[in-house]
Amino acid sequence: MMLITKEELQAKLQNKMFNWQEKRDYALTDIERQICNEIYVIYRDLYVECFGDIR
Repeated sequence: MMLITKEELQAKLQNKMFNWQEKRDYALTDIERQICNEIYVIYRDLYVECFGDIR
């Protein structure tokens, strides 16, 4: 099992949120946009649960 620091986890979650937000913004169909948004919300909620407000 590999342990990571709080800062590494924070950076990974921010990167995932950014990537899914970008995919959502460039989605070609409504269903793609909805799926990307739902995945983004999962990462956003996880980030908020771990670190509080998004900066």
